[in-house]
Amino acid sequence: MASNTLVRCFALGLSVALAACSSGADDGPGTPTTESWTIGIYMAADNNLDRAATNDINEILNAQVPENTSALILVDRAELGEYGGFGSINGLEPHSTAKWLRITGNTLVEEEDLGEIDMADPETVRLFLERLAEEDVDRKAAVFWDHGSSFTFGGDDSAPFSRAMGVDEIASQFREDPSDESSPYRKVDIVGFDACLMSSVEALAEFNDAADFFVASAELEPGDGWDYSAVFNFMGRNPDLTPRDLAAAIVDGYADYYSNNPRRAGGLSVTQAAWSTGTGEVEAAIQALAEQYEAASTDEVGNYNLVAELFSAQASSTFYNRRTDNPAETTSWIDVGEFLAN
Repeated sequence: MASNTLVRCFALGLSVALAACSSGADDGPGTPTTESWTIGIYMAADNNLDRAATNDINEILNAQVPENTSALILVDRAELGEYGGFGSINGLEPHSTAKWLRITGNTLVEEEDLGEIDMADPETVRLFLERLAEEDVDRKAAVFWDHGSSFTFGGDDSAPFSRAMGVDEIASQFREDPSDESSPYRKVDIVGFDACLMSSVEALAEFNDAADFFVASAELEPGDGWDYSAVFNFMGRNPDLTPRDLAAAIVDGYADYYSNNPRRAGGLSVTQAAWSTGTGEVEAAIQALAEQYEAASTDEVGNYNLVAELFSAQASSTFYNRRTDNPAETTSWIDVGEFLAN
């Protein structure tokens, strides 16, 4: 049976023509890694997260990205001025279309302008993953960047009739044939969600066969999201890193950033975790609870006692995205590990 292993966890209460530019980073590229990497980032920023997207791209540009490592970014931006200030990307003209960008060392290259596309369409995810699959490297990661809510992800304000995608729709795009549930997966080493509320059993289970590691936050994420400078600087300073090391470093960088800049958390409790994929043990525990409840439900006294135990376990567990002490008044996410332990 596959097992679910916590690798690292942190919680703190608080056009086609190519164009290239140098970032101006002082330290230059990082040390080449033993294994080459491409970090694919699906950056759906055609919404109120536009400024955050430009900040994160500039973070990568200012990091020590190893010369044999690329950040391959599909970024779609909001209309100029739609959300107030319009962020700028170092060395790139302002744009409100979708572009393929590549950052290697300290250099940004615009590889292609796709015009206006719908980043909340699973077919666009497929486009992203097919491009990532073409990378001739040893290791790959796929990071999905936008709004999230555990069961759904993404949005695109410029696309007509756009809607959030189901997490299962995203995961299916990793298959060779997305419409065939028996079709094998084209795996990457890490799947990450730089988005709110995505570190759930439901989301994790969808990517069991798509990646070896899964990184996400159980709680709402502050607007700054992941610390991409920390991630790529780690890669530049640790040439022998493994996928497990990188997954843990994403969590550590996130933890350090908000520990050192607590005001940037905006009053949110901050969480981030890296998991090995495979939710067999968790699923088994949930199934055992369901079977116990089913058996007890045939007896009035047993049913009453079990319900009382469930309410007690719930009251002793951590909730995420909880805006009130009355769970009936809002949808919230419970810490399933604590709930099962209680």
